[in-house]
Amino acid sequence: MNNKPFFSIIMPNYNNGHNIKESIQSVINQDFGNWELLIIDNNSYDDSKDIFKSFKDTRIKFFNIQNQGVIAKSRNLGIKMSKGKWIAFLDSDDVFEKDKLSVIYSAIENKSDGIFYHNCYKIISNRKTKKNIGVFKPSKNSLSRLLTYGNRIVLSSIVIKKIFLDNKSFSEKKANVTVEDFDLLIKLLERDIPLNYINKTLGGYRISKSSLSQKKNHFENTISFLERKKNILSEKDIRKVNIYISYCKIKGKLIYPLEGYKILLKHNIFSFILIKSYIINTISFFGIIKKNIFS
Repeated sequence: MNNKPFFSIIMPNYNNGHNIKESIQSVINQDFGNWELLIIDNNSYDDSKDIFKSFKDTRIKFFNIQNQGVIAKSRNLGIKMSKGKWIAFLDSDDVFEKDKLSVIYSAIENKSDGIFYHNCYKIISNRKTKKNIGVFKPSKNSLSRLLTYGNRIVLSSIVIKKIFLDNKSFSEKKANVTVEDFDLLIKLLERDIPLNYINKTLGGYRISKSSLSQKKNHFENTISFLERKKNILSEKDIRKVNIYISYCKIKGKLIYPLEGYKILLKHNIFSFILIKSYIINTISFFGIIKKNIFS
């Protein structure tokens, strides 16, 4: 008898006790039961470990790691310790809808190979919203579209056949921290691994002020990653990447308002999102100046 799980779900955690119970429960609530959940804890000092112990489900397994701030190490350990044929990812502040695995399983039975992903709704201030994040429909030029417009595929929505992964799949380089999922996705697409989109909302992605994707180093590392990937793009796509890099600079407040204005003029792109980022950057900049003058 084969006792191996069909899905191995990898959940890194660090001091996220206030959210992880809901995340774990969303896995236990699945209407497809052939899974294992591997929680990779980065030496949390909050109540995370007590929450782990409160779940008695034998399908849940716990591992400790010291990842030195490189979450890719936690994900890679999860892949190494996994026994499933398919690898799913779930961050410890995100959730699955109860039919997530059953829907993915049905899609795999129909297509059988590659990468599967779906829509995710936003969770803001612990409330489920009706707005989806990262809706991206694959095409023959998915790789260039992701590089030129940014990664819109949420890692907690992705399921990948394990044969395409190994315990070094996620880059552990410091330069890739917060973009390690983007890096992995591009590497898989460079190998022509099929990208399969399920047009259903099967999970929730939590938005918070402390989200890694909102920190300055995320934008810095995104820019560095995009610069390194220009060599696989056409000249036309490189021009698009340069515009996206400009957006990242403005959004991450990596340039002064005057520089941001020059970028807007240079690219002649007065889109709402770019102008909005420029205005926010400008307001933040003068707010900091005012604080320094009068404090």
